[in-house]
Amino acid sequence: MEIRILRYFWTVATVGTFSKAAELLYITQPTLSRQIKELEELDTQLFIREGRKVILTEDGQFLKIKAEEILTLESNTSRVFADRKNAELTGHLTIGALEALRPIVLPKLCACLEMNTLK
Repeated sequence: MEIRILRYFWTVATVGTFSKAAELLYITQPTLSRQIKELEELDTQLFIREGRKVILTEDGQFLKIKAEEILTLESNTSRVFADRKNAELTGHLTIGALEALRPIVLPKLCACLEMNTLK
């Protein structure tokens, strides 16, 4: 089961119609219907269709809860990795240098640190 299909299912279950869900997902309604039909081929009915509206079955309600958990976990995991990638180093830095080199090395090192070019 793909995250994308769970997102499709959750959207239909939340808004209550395939047409509105398709609009929110920026896909066509026939494409969405086909994806949900494939999901229902797991041998369980997820929706009761009443005209244009859908009502969740008991299995559909269970899947909606699980889909929310999975989608939240996926979103949080993606956010953590993005934050880690963009994280800046912070903390206290101690530099030791021979007294004879201090006037030569330290000013250059401080300039590099200020410009965030030291890696």
